[in-house]
Amino acid sequence: MWEETSGLTGGLGEQDRRRMAASGVVPLTSAQGLALLDAAVALGEPAPVAVRLDLAVLRGRARDGVLNARLRALVPAASRPANAGGTGGGNGNGAGGHGLLRRIGSLPEAQREQAVVRAVLAETAVVLGHRPGDLTQADRRFRDLGFDSLTAVELRNRLRTATGLKLPASLVFDYPTPRAIAEFLLAELAPAPDEAATRDAGIRAALAAIPLDTLRDSGLLDRLLHLAGQQGAEGRHDDEQIDSMDAEALIAMANSVTD
Repeated sequence: MWEETSGLTGGLGEQDRRRMAASGVVPLTSAQGLALLDAAVALGEPAPVAVRLDLAVLRGRARDGVLNARLRALVPAASRPANAGGTGGGNGNGAGGHGLLRRIGSLPEAQREQAVVRAVLAETAVVLGHRPGDLTQADRRFRDLGFDSLTAVELRNRLRTATGLKLPASLVFDYPTPRAIAEFLLAELAPAPDEAATRDAGIRAALAAIPLDTLRDSGLLDRLLHLAGQQGAEGRHDDEQIDSMDAEALIAMANSVTD
């Protein structure tokens, strides 16, 4: 990218320039660009890339796990501090141990969605070159925020680092608002329990807590034994066997037949 406005760069806005700076790309002056052109011609290499990079930014992106693989050799490997909890945007979603997953796991269920929404908004802001807290409109579409294919992939990469999930490159297009992405991530990170299984488990636990005498006095014991296939040929039950069983065992017998 060249500093001077031209037909190629005239359409770039301030947001575009902030985004490029956040990626580590620094504009070239005309003198620098021409010098690099001379150097590239003299090299004789088939595909040189003339670019000015901010190595400090690249090191930060490497620490956050979002640096493009082709650029990793340009900055020394840096170990992430054990207590570091944030990504480049400082939102507390560190790559180490997937901080977002840990964080929502410690929250009440009612607060989890909003926590994930805030995390997605923070990463969105960083991708667009803003501060993490600058974006608050979770239902605004990404295309209205100025997203393109490059920023869409960068957001996917940052969220993949924060969550540890395998996310598609089309994430922003499949889920076109920060809230939609947050709902998708929450379903992947903390899937809702199977309602039918939860209900059945509650019924089983409630029945298992009923004393045998209560089942017998209410007339339900014979019915349960019939369902469990424990009625003798003469229509009588083995009272000793019955008395040795608790309610949970009776229900288990009934389930073994009805299942």
